[in-house]
Amino acid sequence: MGGPRSIGTFAAQDIRAWGVSTDTGYTFDISDWKVRLGLKADAGSGDRNPNDGSLGTLNPLFLKLAYVNQAAVLGPSNVVDLQLALSLMPTDNFKITVGYDFLRRATTADAIYTGVGVPILGTAGQPGRFTAGQLSVDRVWQLDRHVEVELGYVHLEAAKS
Repeated sequence: MGGPRSIGTFAAQDIRAWGVSTDTGYTFDISDWKVRLGLKADAGSGDRNPNDGSLGTLNPLFLKLAYVNQAAVLGPSNVVDLQLALSLMPTDNFKITVGYDFLRRATTADAIYTGVGVPILGTAGQPGRFTAGQLSVDRVWQLDRHVEVELGYVHLEAAKS
């Protein structure tokens, strides 16, 4: 009974971290093209108080590096991410997707984290939750059942401090 329970410990601190992700969309046909409108939402907890004896930053143990997009600039720790996407598939073996991410920190007490989970120095404790906006364009060609070629472009506009 009582307060929140931990699901483990690390360096003598209770772990109280969480994460959630969804990729929802609707695909429809326009002439011979398939079109998908998508909404992806991700949230990963951050540590609200580094001195309270509990660890609140999400640590995704086996992280896919291209978590938010192919550039893998930012990761899922201490982040709330909302991505709108439009995919066009003129043929079964070619797809182009344009997406835009709105990224913000779950808590300003914690840092902004890179795609490999390293905190960016000087970001913890800074005001302002908005982190960045990211435009991404991805192209995928399925050349045959064994070979797929991907080409991506990402433009990250970091928040002004």
